[in-house]
Amino acid sequence: MLDKPPRVWQASAPMSELAKAYEPQAVEAKWYAAWIEGKCFEANPASEKAGYSIVIPPPNVTGILHLGHVLNNALQDILARRARQNGREVLWLPGTDHAGIATQAKVERELREKEGIGRRDLGREEFLKRVWDFKNKHGDIIINQLKRLGCSCDWSRERFTMDEPYTEWVSHVFVELFKKGLIYRGKRMVNWCPVSLTALSDEEVIMTPQRSKLYFMKYELADAPGEFLEISTTRPETLMGDVAVAVNPKDPRFSKYIGRKVNRPFPHAEIPIIADDHVDIEFGTGALKITPAHDKADFEIGLRHGLEIIDVLTPDAQIHCPECPDLHGLDRFVARKKAAAKLEALGLLIKVEEYDNNVGFSERGNVPIEPRISMQWFLKYPCVKEAADAVANGDIQFRPERWAKTYAHWMENLQDWCISRQLWWGHQIPVWYRKDQLAELKNAEALGMEDFSAGDIHVGLQAPADEENWVRDEDVMDTWFSSWLWPFATMANVGESTATLQKFYPTDDLVTGPDILFFWVARMIMAGYEFTGELPFKNVYFTSIIRDLKGRKMSKSLGNSPDPVDLMEKYGADGLRFGLMRIAPVGSDLRFDEVSIEEGRNFANKLYNACRLRQMGGEPFQSLDDVAQLNPFQLNAMAKLDELSVDLERLYGEYRFGEIAHRLYEFLWNDFCDKFLEALKLDLRDTALPDVKARTLGVFDAIMGRYLQLLSPYMPHVTEELSERMGYVAEGEFLMQKALPAAPLLVDVAPDEIKLAQSVAAEVYESAGRMRNLKAEYKMGSRKDIRFVIKGAPEWVAAESKVLALLVGAEEIALDSAYDAPKGTPAAVTSVGEVYMPLEGLIDVEAERSRLTKEISSVQVEIQKCEGKLGNASFVDRAPAEVVVQEKARLDEWRAKLIQLSEMITALA
Repeated sequence: MLDKPPRVWQASAPMSELAKAYEPQAVEAKWYAAWIEGKCFEANPASEKAGYSIVIPPPNVTGILHLGHVLNNALQDILARRARQNGREVLWLPGTDHAGIATQAKVERELREKEGIGRRDLGREEFLKRVWDFKNKHGDIIINQLKRLGCSCDWSRERFTMDEPYTEWVSHVFVELFKKGLIYRGKRMVNWCPVSLTALSDEEVIMTPQRSKLYFMKYELADAPGEFLEISTTRPETLMGDVAVAVNPKDPRFSKYIGRKVNRPFPHAEIPIIADDHVDIEFGTGALKITPAHDKADFEIGLRHGLEIIDVLTPDAQIHCPECPDLHGLDRFVARKKAAAKLEALGLLIKVEEYDNNVGFSERGNVPIEPRISMQWFLKYPCVKEAADAVANGDIQFRPERWAKTYAHWMENLQDWCISRQLWWGHQIPVWYRKDQLAELKNAEALGMEDFSAGDIHVGLQAPADEENWVRDEDVMDTWFSSWLWPFATMANVGESTATLQKFYPTDDLVTGPDILFFWVARMIMAGYEFTGELPFKNVYFTSIIRDLKGRKMSKSLGNSPDPVDLMEKYGADGLRFGLMRIAPVGSDLRFDEVSIEEGRNFANKLYNACRLRQMGGEPFQSLDDVAQLNPFQLNAMAKLDELSVDLERLYGEYRFGEIAHRLYEFLWNDFCDKFLEALKLDLRDTALPDVKARTLGVFDAIMGRYLQLLSPYMPHVTEELSERMGYVAEGEFLMQKALPAAPLLVDVAPDEIKLAQSVAAEVYESAGRMRNLKAEYKMGSRKDIRFVIKGAPEWVAAESKVLALLVGAEEIALDSAYDAPKGTPAAVTSVGEVYMPLEGLIDVEAERSRLTKEISSVQVEIQKCEGKLGNASFVDRAPAEVVVQEKARLDEWRAKLIQLSEMITALA
């Protein structure tokens, strides 16, 4: 049995004086360098600790930090740092994506602007050298910005999707899937960028609201000259590729036309009128021209009806129709106007209407994309059932859960993935064609052939033995085809089972945006099952979309997207992280306001100044051996800290990061600074008894030492600085590596005792607030010579009256159960009894009466205004409902204010 109870808190090292003002930039740079030097972020696969792993969604290698990156990576850092505190061996694996089209576009633009040449002028080999030079020059920018943010990644393991071992993984996967018959080559409708001259993924197409034109025209019936069928289109420039007119079979207006033919005006041809359920009866005239080569919906209709495909656009979106020399060779938008004019000259254009629609723009080319039939490589997705079941049965948890339904719907409606891109920067497709078969290959592309005999092509990791007789496919793979391997391909080379993979795979968490749920998350799950036999991660947290206060998405063009580096220079990395976390809701958009980041900095200053106040106590640290002699305010503060610890454990389990930030903020600002420190200021004065002062300092250190640990994942730099300066960590120890104690601060205190202390403290704090309000009502909030009388106080109030007076800012608080207050004495009913504030000698009665009379007049004017509005039937009927409700609320507030002022002026009698 112990001779005495264990110490609740003991300082680890002497404290060192804090500077007068907190300078976040210097502190953050100092501690990040110290963490790197101390190898605090490096994971040890041989550790006996349970593993925790998370892989970074690789940013574009030539990208720069934006607020979305800040939110995403701050969340990952919080998870990683919290896992370290919980005794896990943590691997947060970083890296960058080669971003095929984005990086190539930047280099090509630089070549045009500086040298006036294109990539084909250089040739593939020399162009790729230029891209690598560009990557080496700009590739570390975003990594250094993530370090500035405080990200605790294991930088010794940084990966790049074009590294040689990773490239081998990508080629290996292609070859294996080809062998299984899941990869094939064929002609399909794809998104096509006429600037970059490549197929695009849906993610690289930005749907953009446009003010377009809807053209109404008429086609003459072939069997009834002079009779016309009216149709509508947004694209008259593709008329030359029309092969049919489609109507809905349920539309009675067109039933008599189905099966007949109309005359296409130029070049002239008779085309059929067909019935298809896809046609929207309400759109335009209800009859649509069908151009299978230039519209995805038309392409599907064409397949269903066996229609001819006529391509009238070149890859760079110029008209290809020698039969119409006046349109041939024109840009598509120039041709649109020309074709409309031509229809008008023929008397076939009925009208043109303005039309609001969404048009897909190439993200990098910044031009409208073209639906285009192109010979490409496609993948039939593997392990679809396993991937769908993993989310459906809860093996993989989505947070928020609603995304699981979206995921399930997509998994049920999969379309083959176009994995080839007409670029040079990227993983070149590991396919070779025999040189003597090139003519046949060209013909295959023209005819739309989809297969080749085994001898025509070679698919493998290495070129054929007689390489000089073969030509490699020029295309590269879609960037997503490399990143879908990210969780496992970053931990081991092909064919290896490393200690890292065994320790850290599957990963625990993935933090990403819902906009790439299909393009990345779903594909990673399928790849994980296909190539490792396991799920790649256990939890997926989808971040909020960041918008401005007007609800608009952040963008450079709108000028509403602040530079995170500028924000860190202004407010500190911790201020940015904490400010952003406080306004990050679960499952809904984040409305960004720089004021929140300023509040994050102010919070860091508040924390810093609280520790400076402690140091001004002038005493060395006192160990807090037990809690037997603690007063209710000390016990309450420690209990609040224990409650915070429990709440945070629950909230971390629920991934409620915004609520965690809110609880951390409320504890420090409200429970600790505004209440606890204010209640015990007398204990820190030089006149305080030594044992009382030492006890209060011990309570401060016990709470603050633990609180800094709890706050550390959110604000790692300032908490590390304060823990070291305050002596809360041993010399050479890092707070970020210090395990959270399992036991609460009040481990040996009976629950009833804690409950009683909290009740006393709560009643004192609540009563003090009511009494301060009384002072404020009479414009005496700052005066300290106020006397209060409490009538009917419980017995315990006498022992706490000095603290109550300190909190209220009163000269004296008298307890008098027999007090007979003069009529009109300001009073309030509180938890500690009836409180009276005698006014004798405190105010100039006549001056106060004059002030109140003027204020009453002003309030009466406001009441008349509100009553006038609400009595006006026109206002009530026409104003929005919320405006009327707001006006009624204002009237209630003014009436309550009038009652209060009337009572106050009566009290002066």
